[in-house]
Amino acid sequence: MRTRLRPADRRTTPGGGLGRPPDVENELLLLASGMNDSNENSNDPAVHSEHLQARLAEMIDHMRADISRVSEAHFQALLETSAEVLGGLRTAFQDYDRHQEPAWRKAGKA
Repeated sequence: MRTRLRPADRRTTPGGGLGRPPDVENELLLLASGMNDSNENSNDPAVHSEHLQARLAEMIDHMRADISRVSEAHFQALLETSAEVLGGLRTAFQDYDRHQEPAWRKAGKA
């Protein structure tokens, strides 16, 4: 199960951390997101693409959930628009992974 820090947890110390050194904080965030030193330092684009797609999906879900939590219409529209933009970015990563778009195909292949 992935541990997610709530915004209130991030505000417990100046600078937004949890009272841990930045390197420890970053390592904990990587572990919570399914990344670790071995795959974070990987030169395989698929590893990073998968990780980024998961993070984008989390952001999209969070934004869409927040729409029902806030009452201000302009902010709701901002959340929905932002979720749509991030969805497009996630689609771009998926297209890259599948080599669906001509721009992502290897040279010489059509």
